[in-house]
Order: sequence, then C-alpha cells, then structure tokens
Amino acid sequence: MKTLFIQIFIATFLFTNHTFQQGKQKDDLSTLRIVNIRDTLIIAFQGTDCGEWGGHRETIYLQRNKERKITARYLKDTVPCDIVEKHGIGVLDDAKREVIVDTSKVLNTEEERQISNFIKRVSELYIEGGNWYWNFGDYYTIKNTNGTFLLHYWNSGNNRETGYHNMIKKIFQITHKK
Repeated sequence: MKTLFIQIFIATFLFTNHTFQQGKQKDDLSTLRIVNIRDTLIIAFQGTDCGEWGGHRETIYLQRNKERKITARYLKDTVPCDIVEKHGIGVLDDAKREVIVDTSKVLNTEEERQISNFIKRVSELYIEGGNWYWNFGDYYTIKNTNGTFLLHYWNSGNNRETGYHNMIKKIFQITHKK
C-alpha cells in the first residue's frame, strides 16, 4: 500500500506540468504543484557531524506566494558535539544549536525542477528499501504542513546518492564540506 501511494504521488506530483485557468489568466504551476498558497512543503536534512548522535540540520521551506511563484527559505545550523565527545553517550543539545545560514529566494523553473528531482530520488530510494539503519547516516524528512504527505529516509552510508548537496549548491550557492 505504501509503495502504491508513493508511486501515485510521483506520477501525479512530479511528472506533470499542469496549467490551469483562474479567471482569464493562466498560471503555470510548474513541477512543484504540491506547493500551494495555503501550505508549506518542508525538506529537512540532518548530517552526521556527531556520529550516530546526528549533527547539524538544514531545512528548506517552500511556499507559493501571491504571484504564484515559489519562495524557498534555507536554514542551516551548527551544533557542538563536545557533550558526546566528553561523555561518550548522550544526546545533542538543541538549545545550543546556532543558525549560521538563513537565506530566501524566489525559485526559477530550473530550481523547482532540481527540487522536484531530489524529492523523486528520495522517494525512489525509499521504495527500493534496504536501508534500515536508524542510528547513523544522513537523515531526510520531506513533509507538508497540512499533514497529507510525510516521508522519512535514512541514507546510511551505502553510497545511495540523493543529489541533496548538489541541489543546495546550485540553488543557494552553499558548498557542503564532506
């Protein structure tokens, strides 16, 4: 059932380029049709800076503005790993997270396509399965705020490229350190 839902989602959300008529004006909703004025699509990434305890977080908020363009807000934080290093056990202290990048932009069609391709790739990897290590590796969450879509994916070190870092570099001109 889960596989069928994701396949239907991919077919309707990612592969169609639908235009609609509103009054006498046609608006091209491009490749990210799931993003509407009343909802926000959130893409969250957590790195492995602190080993199996996680690491920094990156979040992209996608919203459609009144002009029907998609605005993307990108946040990246940092978190000290010293509590884990000192004690060997523990959790990261969210209160010590510090936002180091906070930028927004209106996406062009190519940037929307890059995000759409990323979502498609994570969905494909999720459907393929075989990644059931829940305590290490890069962690992705893709969801919308109205609760109709939620996808969690752990990319736990077997080199299954999602394209995330390239997407961030191209859209926001942010380079990730490996």
